[in-house]
Amino acid sequence: MINDKLDADAAIGFGVFIVWGAISILMHATSLVAGLRMTQRRSLSIARVGAVVGLMPCGICSVVQMPFAIWALVAVYSSNAPTDFSE
Repeated sequence: MINDKLDADAAIGFGVFIVWGAISILMHATSLVAGLRMTQRRSLSIARVGAVVGLMPCGICSVVQMPFAIWALVAVYSSNAPTDFSE
């Protein structure tokens, strides 16, 4: 009975770990693609989404990523950003 409870708890914990890892990978990939688009000055909307996603803590790199995300937000929401980017 106790082993069944431990196995169920371990399975739930493993499932949460897998889902959290998948979300983390997806969010970091979004930030990476948006950053590449930002360096190419293409697709302002993707750059804005990536900057917002970069602020969400989802992995061990979040502390390092947040200052860059704040800087990106300032850059993509500035008044001259629409003229700098081509859709």
